[in-house]
Amino acid sequence: MKIKPTPLPLLIIVASLALGQAAHAQNKLLDVLQDENARDADFWIYNDLAAARSEAKRTDKPLFVTFRCVPCADCKGFDAEVAKNNQRIKHLTQEAFVAVRQVEMKGVDLSQFQFDYDLNWAAMFLNADGDLVPAIPIAYDHGTGFGLLRATQPLGLKPVKLGNSADLAEGAPVIIVSKGGRVPVMAARVSSRREFTGYWEYLLDRAIFTVPPNPQYGGAALIDADGRLVGIGSLAVNDAVSDKTPVAGNMFVPIDVLKPILRDLVEKGRSSAPARPWLGVYPNENNGRVFVRRVAAGGPADNAGIKPGDVIIGVGGKRVKGMADFYRKIWARGSAGAEIPIDMLPIGAASLDIRTVTVKSRDRLDWLKLNKGL
Repeated sequence: MKIKPTPLPLLIIVASLALGQAAHAQNKLLDVLQDENARDADFWIYNDLAAARSEAKRTDKPLFVTFRCVPCADCKGFDAEVAKNNQRIKHLTQEAFVAVRQVEMKGVDLSQFQFDYDLNWAAMFLNADGDLVPAIPIAYDHGTGFGLLRATQPLGLKPVKLGNSADLAEGAPVIIVSKGGRVPVMAARVSSRREFTGYWEYLLDRAIFTVPPNPQYGGAALIDADGRLVGIGSLAVNDAVSDKTPVAGNMFVPIDVLKPILRDLVEKGRSSAPARPWLGVYPNENNGRVFVRRVAAGGPADNAGIKPGDVIIGVGGKRVKGMADFYRKIWARGSAGAEIPIDMLPIGAASLDIRTVTVKSRDRLDWLKLNKGL
């Protein structure tokens, strides 16, 4: 019987030629784009989005996708920081994500991506299928500022473990992971741990301040050196350090303030602890003096006759020494519904006599117009 020769050797030759051509094409592309930081890199899947998706499904990891269409200084700067000089970010990219660096857009479905910038450079996170998954709000807590979202379909992702933000000291290295933009994963450090007072009747005893500033701070994850979540991005600030020198940075809400109420938020949509008294007054502070910048229309302070420009002197006959002290004195008088005596100097008053106005406080959540289920 005649045995036909196997085509296997030919297949191997053809495959070798194809691989050689692909490697030549990739090196040519690297030369054209001057993409030196991507050359011989083991942390990117280079210019093969389909292969990256397959790897993401195999490893059950999310995708970290970067687009780079033309050589530019910004892209090189990002690569030099992320891919070369920062081992913590490099480790996070390798361990937590499947990273793909896409430099050719032909055949790429751009409708799968949400862009905040032009197409010279962009980066974003996706699940293994490349879908943007909608989510619905299920909980909110005004006291901490935390809310919870629930994805409308399974994400197939391994959640980040919660860390201990109390252990995060000034000078500690951290990583900021945001929704995307030019620097979706950024190295930073803790510049200050101190009190933060918000004009919306909000107070944190030990907020986390970081530098340098990240423009995509809202909802960004603050990751410590152990890869654990220690804070959620809240604000851009110009006082990121403790002294009076203006320094741009971000403020993160410590994850520790979420832990005592997390179960309530998941099960009930809000904390079961008694609500703090809310006045609906938006104050400001200057040299320790507290004055009213505006009031919530139809809120307790508005109904009591408090007006923008009024100077807050005290609460119940006890002098206030600033906004934080003002809030603490209000909250010390009971829960929502308590009557709060506010000592003040009304704007435009003919005399310097202190006037006391009694404000019938409310639960802020009862005043807000919330989505169904919250």
